[in-house]
Amino acid sequence: MPSLELTSVLFTVLCGNERGSWLNPALVNSLLALPNDPRFAVTVSLKPDVFPVDRARNEVCILARDLEHEWLVMCDNDQTLPQRPNDLLSILSSAPPEADVIGFMCGTILNSKVRMNAHINEWSDDEFVKADHVGTGLIALRSSVWKKLPKGPWFVTTFNDDELHSVDRGEDVYFNDLCNAAGLKTFVPRVCYGHLKTFDLTPQAIQNSFKIPAAHHSAGASHVSLK
Repeated sequence: MPSLELTSVLFTVLCGNERGSWLNPALVNSLLALPNDPRFAVTVSLKPDVFPVDRARNEVCILARDLEHEWLVMCDNDQTLPQRPNDLLSILSSAPPEADVIGFMCGTILNSKVRMNAHINEWSDDEFVKADHVGTGLIALRSSVWKKLPKGPWFVTTFNDDELHSVDRGEDVYFNDLCNAAGLKTFVPRVCYGHLKTFDLTPQAIQNSFKIPAAHHSAGASHVSLK
């Protein structure tokens, strides 16, 4: 029988936030299981202590582009994956063919409030929903990104011209704006993932954003169904 060509995935963990090179134990357990999926050729790469985060993200983009991986997954070290980590790979395998970017929803802090990290204009009952902006704590970029945007940088933090040199746009917002301007399509699956700070932000964000009781959230992954 002819051998099946496996889908090539570069899974990178970025360790450049306030937690340094720390890895949460749940993420470590997931990383150990990822290469065992027979449908994919998964390469796991850690990027410890690469600053600023723009540089770390652009470095792994260049690596994925030059090695011709079909998918690049970027995961911050304070994220969690599902209890069954291959669910993430199943999401990639079932992604809409027109999807260039798959963003994964989690809780974050916006304007001092805990909210979800995706901006979605219109919800539907589809497995994947189109998004205008997504956070980059856990995000997957298809190789079509490099075909439409062959040269970086893809992630840039821009600053205001003021005395504090304050941030104008974070690297995640810059990337989303770049994708939208180039006509790239971003989708999110109806699954949420943990975002660990001093506590997991995602259950509170689900409750605040979707009015779903926190008890309906299961650690590691939550399926959100909106009517």
